Amino acid sequence: MAKQDENKMAVYHDNTAMAEVLTSVIKHSAQSVTYHGTDVPWDESMKRLYQASGGEYYQQAGRLQYARVNDVLLGASVQQDTVSLWGDGLIYENEVTCLFSDTNTGKSVLAVQIGDAISRTGKPVVYVDFELSDVQFYKRYRNDSGETYAFADTFYRCTVPQYNAFDEASAIADIRNLCIRLGAKVVIIDNLTWLDTNSELGDAAALLMQELIGLKRQCGLTVIVISHTPKRPMNSPITQNDLSGSKRIVNFLDAALAIGKCVSNPKLRYIKQIKTRSTNFKYDSDNVLVCQLTRGEKDNFLSFDIDFNRTANEMDLLRTSTEKERNRQQAEVSALAKKGFSYRQIAERTGLSKSRVQRIINK
Repeated sequence: MAKQDENKMAVYHDNTAMAEVLTSVIKHSAQSVTYHGTDVPWDESMKRLYQASGGEYYQQAGRLQYARVNDVLLGASVQQDTVSLWGDGLIYENEVTCLFSDTNTGKSVLAVQIGDAISRTGKPVVYVDFELSDVQFYKRYRNDSGETYAFADTFYRCTVPQYNAFDEASAIADIRNLCIRLGAKVVIIDNLTWLDTNSELGDAAALLMQELIGLKRQCGLTVIVISHTPKRPMNSPITQNDLSGSKRIVNFLDAALAIGKCVSNPKLRYIKQIKTRSTNFKYDSDNVLVCQLTRGEKDNFLSFDIDFNRTANEMDLLRTSTEKERNRQQAEVSALAKKGFSYRQIAERTGLSKSRVQRIINK
């Protein structure tokens, strides 16, 4: 990629990464470099940029580190941009993200779905499951014949033996060591309360989040934590205040996602961005992702049928069913029943529950 002439000038293609350019300059003892069509002398500013490309622009001061603001900007300019791991920018690499919702909305199912998708890219993923027993987990991912879903070999599930008691500090340390052993850069913790039963309290929540941020920074981990919401009005939009221990936890997070229920159709769910640092809001109140839980007929995978083009206004999903809407549903169900569709097939096509379909037909 590089060539050298008698004047010791290194010439590089325009698309060469700056860090690679600077490394080659050192290697060939070049006195100047052509970068993006410009002859740049190898001077003190270039030396600083070379140091920045290796993250060496910070100096230690006790437990702190400091650098010139300009050096920080130079260093960031040659570092790899933040990478989206899942969901059109909903989960970013090397961030702490919280996924929260009310009970029985499918947050653990979505957590496994995210882990499964990331692990299939070749990245080892650790799913720390404090919620389900082995048998309960098995039942979620097998069909009536006992056939199970085939996860990637890079997806690991971690549990705590019943006889083992642990505290927050030891649990975080064990998770860190396990990720190092497996070479994992993504860890999903389900759920936050198990790490600290006082996580809903301000000071305890802050300390716990500092531990999780330590995981991110010390090990370069992407951390996804699952949490729940206290009781809340189901017809109100979801906000950061609905997260347990809300203010203290949200302040430390890089990103937060929530799962909500559609009031008029209990089978429908929606996913909403609550906080983001790496990108602009895309799936906010005006544009939430609409989905529902499904089980694959061929692969037995319990998951959300997420289509990133299927969105709606959150308030439209929180309104109760009107007489006009009920009449439309009845007409649609009746028409499908006359065509010979089963209760289950009609429920899947309309998004209604099977029992609701049965009531309409037998009315």
